[in-house]
Amino acid sequence: MGQLVQDIATLLLKRFRRTNATRKCDHRLGEGFGGEFQVFDIFGFQSQIGINRELLYAFCYAGCGRSDAMLRDLPHDHFDYISIDGSHEAADVLSDAVLSWPLLKTGRLICFDDYEWWIDPAPERSPKLAIDAFLNVMRSQCEVVRKGYQVWMRKRG
Repeated sequence: MGQLVQDIATLLLKRFRRTNATRKCDHRLGEGFGGEFQVFDIFGFQSQIGINRELLYAFCYAGCGRSDAMLRDLPHDHFDYISIDGSHEAADVLSDAVLSWPLLKTGRLICFDDYEWWIDPAPERSPKLAIDAFLNVMRSQCEVVRKGYQVWMRKRG
């Protein structure tokens, strides 16, 4: 069995409420993970955090604001895992992808959620258009690991 890596730098771009973002933080806290865990609340719902705030802020950095502004201040080649699960607007998803890519370490994973999400007939109102565009542009720099409701990519060196 593989060795558990405990020093992982994680970045989540998400609407911050008790969903996957806080469950992932709960899990990491419960498992005694070390490393860094950053969550950016792109819609400003930080007041809806459903876990112990003191514990969260001791372990996680939780930023609140527009991801296109916050991502510019983060160090390149820093994160082991990035999850993009914020806005469903194609333009926002594409912006998050382009700004997040340089932040990801070579050989590490980025995950796009809601690839198959569809509620509005206009393609620019769902993540799929942006994810497909990003995959097409970055195909020589990435390996698609999984493509379903979520799309997982590994950054090549």
